[in-house]
Amino acid sequence: MTDVVPGGRRRIDRVLAPGYLHGLNALRTAEVRQRRDESLAELAELNRLGHQLDERIAMITAEQRHRAAVVFDGAPDARPVDEASSGGRLARVFRLRADSDSPPTHRRRRRVERLVADVDLADVARRTDDELARVLRTFRHERRQVTDVAGRVRAVVDRCGGELGRRRVAPRNPGPAEEPETSPIAERRTLP
Repeated sequence: MTDVVPGGRRRIDRVLAPGYLHGLNALRTAEVRQRRDESLAELAELNRLGHQLDERIAMITAEQRHRAAVVFDGAPDARPVDEASSGGRLARVFRLRADSDSPPTHRRRRRVERLVADVDLADVARRTDDELARVLRTFRHERRQVTDVAGRVRAVVDRCGGELGRRRVAPRNPGPAEEPETSPIAERRTLP
């Protein structure tokens, strides 16, 4: 899901390629900004994917806690039939969020949906305890992977941001085609 493929064509492959930050201090300011922005976009996508996994993990753990309470109390399932069959409140919240996604997020959603293709999470109440435990392990493993990759992307963002910050403090000698990096505050002061 978040595997980085050396020489791959995806944004994540470019951002985490070994040569992406090579010679960063020699690049034009516009190119450093472009790399920072590309890295920030990838980080935002990874964060979104992580949040979706967190929501699914919460749905499963809530169902497991409910089942444990039922077994412990010996009481029958007290949820209404329609709520039990739809996966409960968390499933409805996730469906509402998924339905409101804009077209650019469909690509992200598809990655998560492929992950859960073997179990229909909107129907967690009908899954066995073993199925829920297996899927929960898978989600937690994928969440750790997303967190690891996001940390690596965050390091790229920080390196690019650090280079841009260095240029604001101590601009290098600009060539004829490049102006020194200015701070956003200075740019606002010069606007009419």
